[in-house]
Amino acid sequence: MTKKKKPEDLEKVGAKTKYSLELAEKIASEQTHSTIKESYTKYGISKQTYYNWMLKHPEFFDLSTQARKINAVDLYSQGVELLMELKEKRSNPDNKDLVPVYRLLFDGYLRLAGKANQGLFGDQAKNNIQVSVDNKDVDVPTRQTQEEWEANA
Repeated sequence: MTKKKKPEDLEKVGAKTKYSLELAEKIASEQTHSTIKESYTKYGISKQTYYNWMLKHPEFFDLSTQARKINAVDLYSQGVELLMELKEKRSNPDNKDLVPVYRLLFDGYLRLAGKANQGLFGDQAKNNIQVSVDNKDVDVPTRQTQEEWEANA
């Protein structure tokens, strides 16, 4: 009859983790200019592993959250640049047809920003938020509830 092993003597089952702070920083760096899926796929990590690491490693969670905020602000800034470009072009009467196109592009950037950071730019955001873009403070308009929109109409 074999003796029962102590828990500390048991070998762990499963593959050894690839997680390291260095890899976490690389993935977070990639997230500042790409999607979550692109960032973990680039480094050979599965979706499940990515989210497991988010739960297990608070430093990875913080790095990823900060990277997504940076990405969201960058996407929003690109949308604002489009609107500034449109403002310049509107002075020419031949460019009247560009307004719907630029509006659609801006809405697309705002939607992507909302996907990157729901709290800042998503449908659930209800307050104006102060963010810093290129060392300038910017008021970020957020989406309104149906009741707020009807009250302001």
